[in-house]
Amino acid sequence: MKRTRRPKAQNQSRWPETRLSCPEEGVRNIKVKNLADNSELILTHLRKRGIRQFFWHPNSEAIFFLEDQGGNENFHLFQADVKTRNVTDLTPFNNTKVRIVAVDPANKEFMLLGMNKRNPKFFDVYKLSFSSAQ
Repeated sequence: MKRTRRPKAQNQSRWPETRLSCPEEGVRNIKVKNLADNSELILTHLRKRGIRQFFWHPNSEAIFFLEDQGGNENFHLFQADVKTRNVTDLTPFNNTKVRIVAVDPANKEFMLLGMNKRNPKFFDVYKLSFSSAQ
């Protein structure tokens, strides 16, 4: 049996229509499939490092994912809107690493993030409101 280093697509979500796919460049990006008409939409177009972790916004209109900048391991939290295809960096702080602390699918108001914005050695907990993205 031949093993490959990277799968072409990998189901990473409890929503079967959402996948990490590897287009021509071999970098993992987020692909969403509409089950009603089988159309596919690639939401992200990363070229260097692929996405390792993503999850749906509680209203199912956007997907959150973590990405670092050029391999520096300072992960930022991004939001990809399924309707508009806009990708927004929700934590655009220099030399800051973001960690997901808590996301409750039943809570449609906010999530908790850990960031080392104040001091690189310590992570403080921040509340991110879904309605304002602040």
